[in-house]
Formats: sequence, structure tokens, C-alpha cells
Amino acid sequence: MKNFIKRYIWVIAGVIIAAAVLVFAFLSGGNVEEAKKAASSASSVDSVSVSETTSIYQTSAAAETTESTVAISAAETTQALTSTNPNTSISTEPATTSVPKTTSAEKPASPKKTTEPNTKPANTTKPQQTKPTEAVKRCTISISCATLLNNMGKLDEDDRELVPSDGWILSPVTVNYEDDDSVFDLLKRECKARGIHMEFSTAPIYNTAYIEGIGNLFEFSAGSNSGWMYRVNGKFPNYGCSLYDVKSGDVIEWLYTCDLGHDIGGSNYSN
Repeated sequence: MKNFIKRYIWVIAGVIIAAAVLVFAFLSGGNVEEAKKAASSASSVDSVSVSETTSIYQTSAAAETTESTVAISAAETTQALTSTNPNTSISTEPATTSVPKTTSAEKPASPKKTTEPNTKPANTTKPQQTKPTEAVKRCTISISCATLLNNMGKLDEDDRELVPSDGWILSPVTVNYEDDDSVFDLLKRECKARGIHMEFSTAPIYNTAYIEGIGNLFEFSAGSNSGWMYRVNGKFPNYGCSLYDVKSGDVIEWLYTCDLGHDIGGSNYSN
């Protein structure tokens, strides 16, 4: 009903206006012909309005028909696509085209940093190399004049006071020695370190040294066959003390003899 009124409102309005004009003319006693002209004019206006209304209605109806047709076509197309592939979803929203933004100067892509794998071997503790234990450079040295205890009468009165009561000028002691030390080098160093008197003479032509006195007791102090001799490991070498190289563990003894070595276990007289 509402659609009908909207479509023919101008026709209804024209009819009402024409009827009103006729009623007004009749009641006022006016010219019937003029009233008819006025009603005719109103009718023509109404007819034009009705024509325009009809045209508008037709145009609107055509538009509605077109929209309905488009809607039906879209529905049919959707139904057809759905029936072909049920997993296909059709979007009825208008597609929007995104326009890429342009920049005045594009920055070059910064290169990605790559982490190099650690190829260095893990720190390992190197085994400490132990140096081979060097041979202990030690030997034993002693100085004795015990033979004079039985030959005190052969000594001068002043020399008798120089003889220790036990006969030891230097009791056996273990000491270190250096490479290439001779028996002479060791005796000289130990006497100097301990404050023991020592006198010697050298023969450069033979590269030898001769011990003349130790502890102020000299050769010939107790007779013509008296003097100093050395013994190593219980044996008397037949060469000078400056030619004998000390070895580890040697037991070196300096002994005073009153009889060319016979009284100390030797038969020769050499130092």
C-alpha cells in the first residue's frame, strides 16, 4: 500500500486539487468555464506530474530490475563455482589494489652478518715436560793428618800445636762440585770456603799443581819422607791432583804421610 501511494502520489494530489477548484468555483458562483479551464490546467499539470512520476517509477523499477538481475547473476555464479569446488570461497567485497609506495632513494639492503664458526681448537693444557733428572753432582772430601799423632817427635815444637787431637783438619763432608772440577779445584775451593790454610805450586809446562802444605803442615815437616797424598775411592792415582776430574759419588781423601805412603796404605808418593 505504501509503495502504491509513493508511486501515484502526484496523480492523487492532482485529482484532489482539481476537485477542490471545482468545489470552490461552485460555491463562489464564479465562471464555470474558467473553473473548468483551471481544472483542465490542473489536470494537465497533474498529467505531466503523473507522466513524470510514471517515468521516474519506470526508471526506478528498471534500476531495481537491473540490480535484481545482477544479484541473481552473482548468486548463480557463486552457486556454480561452489558446486564445482566446494572448498572455493567467493568474496563479494570489492577488491582493493594496493599501490606500492615509491621512495625517492631506496636504501640498499644492509648485508646480513654471518657468524663464522669457531675453527680454533679448544684450549688444551699442554702436558708439562719434565726435564730428566740430572745426575747429582756431589762427592765427599776429607783432610787428615792422623799419622802425625804417632810421629809427634818428628815435628818441630811449634808444629805440634797444629795437629788436631783427633787428626782431622776436615772431617769427611759431602759437597757439590761443578762441571770439569778436578780434585785440585775442589780442594782449593773448600779450603778457601772454610778458612783452611793451603799452599801449592804449579808447573805450567805440565799443567799440574803440587800441594805443598795444608793447615800449615808442609812436606818434610816430619822428615824427608813426609808430605801430602790424595786417594780417590780407596786408590792412589799415579798422576797429579789437577789432572783427576771429579765424578759423582767420589770419596776424596787428603792424607799426610810420614813414610812415602806406606803408612797410609800406599807405596808411592804423589799428589
